[in-house]
Amino acid sequence: MRRLLAVLLCLPLLAAASSNLKDTATLTAACRGLPKQASQLRDNDQRQRYVICRDIAVLQHAGKVVYGDLKRLERLYNEHQYEALERIIRQELTYVLRELKTQSAVMQSLKLQPGEGVWVQPGRWAFDVDGDGQIEVWERHLLAIPKRGHQTPLLAAPSNDEAYYQAEHNLDARFQVDQSDVQWALAYHQFAQGVLELVLSYDIHWDAPFERILELKSPQGVARAHQQVLAGLKTSDALRTSLLAETDDAAEWIPNPKQKQTVFPLPMDEQTFQTWKTLFDHVIPAWSGQTLLIATEQDDGLLAALAEFCPTSQGIDIAAVFHKPVRYPFALEKQAAQQALSRQVCRAVDSKHPASQLFAFLTEYVAQQDKNPNVPSMAFLRHLYWVN
Repeated sequence: MRRLLAVLLCLPLLAAASSNLKDTATLTAACRGLPKQASQLRDNDQRQRYVICRDIAVLQHAGKVVYGDLKRLERLYNEHQYEALERIIRQELTYVLRELKTQSAVMQSLKLQPGEGVWVQPGRWAFDVDGDGQIEVWERHLLAIPKRGHQTPLLAAPSNDEAYYQAEHNLDARFQVDQSDVQWALAYHQFAQGVLELVLSYDIHWDAPFERILELKSPQGVARAHQQVLAGLKTSDALRTSLLAETDDAAEWIPNPKQKQTVFPLPMDEQTFQTWKTLFDHVIPAWSGQTLLIATEQDDGLLAALAEFCPTSQGIDIAAVFHKPVRYPFALEKQAAQQALSRQVCRAVDSKHPASQLFAFLTEYVAQQDKNPNVPSMAFLRHLYWVN
């Protein structure tokens, strides 16, 4: 009787125990037996495992399509079976978008208490990505975390060189998920949803003239893309605030300047957090249409090019670009199309809609990095990739 009572008293502690996903075996076991429906998840441990396992499943599914079915897709393209090709691509992107929405909803319901986070060691997770039944070196280390520091980002295909991963990655990097990490992951999911919503909002006419290759299919989808990216920006900004409020320092993923026990690949000092805040103080109002973008001659990029369509004393309203999308985006090289766009998305700068200082901030930021010999080239890309 005493033994039974002891077991009953320990049940709450067992239920609250955090999963330890330290290698492929424990990851596989953690994914096995999870409810198929998100609505059936019982606790925060299951919710965390559900997101991790479903995201990996989506990655494997996408990898099989890209790598395993590439020859079939190439054959359809070479045989001019464009409708069949687009149908497959749209089907796959729709599947990924649906999964991301499900995972995002689960993360939005996650409210982790201290110690409830699962332990993860992604550098020791190995799984078949391309669906060929084998696990190559790059698949074994696909989720490995780079060593901490200011290395120049490697813009190349995944490597099959084991020595590269041993030298450049912290394969034993291990941390415990907390609420800030959930926000970090949620922001990425929201950004990805925005991209997929935008892509799926257009039809591709492979045999049409260049300016009519892309045609608007769903204005509502373009508007949803804008809202998803805005949600991602706000989540990322909330992440910054959440990180700065943390007072513990143990097994951290993304740290604040006072936290030292971290495996995050980038040093995150006070200046980094201040830059993060300043950037988002410019980006969020501009993306919301509260401030207007005005491009100068030295500004570059898609948004700067669009802003050049606006008459003097007017700026581009980014929200209007998404909520009043053009039918043929590639036709904007024509003057008539540019004039029509400017009437839709340009508005006068006034007290209610002041000019954004985003371009000026980016120009100054890049100039400061170029003058700093201790910062490698394109370091800002690495921050955007890891910090979102």
